[in-house]
Amino acid sequence: MRPSIGCGRSAPEMNTTWPTVENVELVKKLTGAILAAADPSPAVARFAHTLPTNSAPISLLAVGKAAVPMATSALDTLGDRVVRSLVFTTEHPGAESLSARCEVLVGDHPLATPRNVEGARRVVEYLRDPSGKDHLLLILLSGGGSALLTLPAPGLTLEDITRLSSALMRRGCAIDEFNCVRKHCELSKGGRLAALSSAMRIKVCLLSDVIGDPLSVIASGPFAPDPTTYDDAMNVLLKFDAVGESENITEHLRTGIDGAHKETPKPGDPLFDRVTHDVVLSNTNAVEAAVNSLRDSGYSPATLRAHTGEAIDAAKQIALALGSHDSVVMGGEPIVSCIEDGSVGGPMLEAVLAAALELERDL
Repeated sequence: MRPSIGCGRSAPEMNTTWPTVENVELVKKLTGAILAAADPSPAVARFAHTLPTNSAPISLLAVGKAAVPMATSALDTLGDRVVRSLVFTTEHPGAESLSARCEVLVGDHPLATPRNVEGARRVVEYLRDPSGKDHLLLILLSGGGSALLTLPAPGLTLEDITRLSSALMRRGCAIDEFNCVRKHCELSKGGRLAALSSAMRIKVCLLSDVIGDPLSVIASGPFAPDPTTYDDAMNVLLKFDAVGESENITEHLRTGIDGAHKETPKPGDPLFDRVTHDVVLSNTNAVEAAVNSLRDSGYSPATLRAHTGEAIDAAKQIALALGSHDSVVMGGEPIVSCIEDGSVGGPMLEAVLAAALELERDL
């Protein structure tokens, strides 16, 4: 799958069981450097230290696959300034221990389940709670937030959402296109949560798993202005031959285009005057760590542009670069089209295996 930014794991211990491969010590060192650079805990702590010390009480909301380490770091740093907190994450080994300090909800990824919808509803209740109106609302967002915050629009069902989501993912839909559709089929995305919040100020701390760090795409931009429209969402369905996947969603988008549904809040909307976003970690941090680790080990890596197209194209670029360099580093989020049912792995694995085949043909 995509590079795991903000995974919340520390560098692997030396007693970890590793496969028998060449240069295993280099692989350990490289992996450790990347994981350390992508560790959300110090990044969130640094961000928390930038918050004014004499400001209002803090309400904390953490959502995503890295929500547990992000929330833990923020709570450790801010102490009793945090007067209420909610964490919504996927299965995580630290979730149970964190539940003693705040409310913790668990959902599923990449496809939503009923507990995702229940969790999203609880998030809406939390944001609307008038007791937080005089608070600073601190939002901690990471990858997986889109799937977790699944709240179908009226007239749509969870089955509608998951059926279309599965189809788009298997047909190679890019994340910005995918999230455009989500933002126009759900009530928890595309700036809509900012509109629901009663807080006087909102600060959003982001771990970006999207290349280029677009605020409106990361976790489907629940607190960010959305430049896309119902018409854009319909064009995504047309592009990926997905108009027939859910008659309910197709009709919802059609009526949205006709003005029957309120659009997502757009750039320039005054409701975002109280909202600020800060990206504290991204794919760039992982790439830089990999490059520096290789250089420290005596290599001269080629750094390729972050790739968001087909995995097979990434493979060709990697193989070509290895013709003139001793190592290659590529960040990105490749896609794979026409994935058959029962397939395993992900786009990054596809790219690596395809690169190996390209290199084998060159021998």
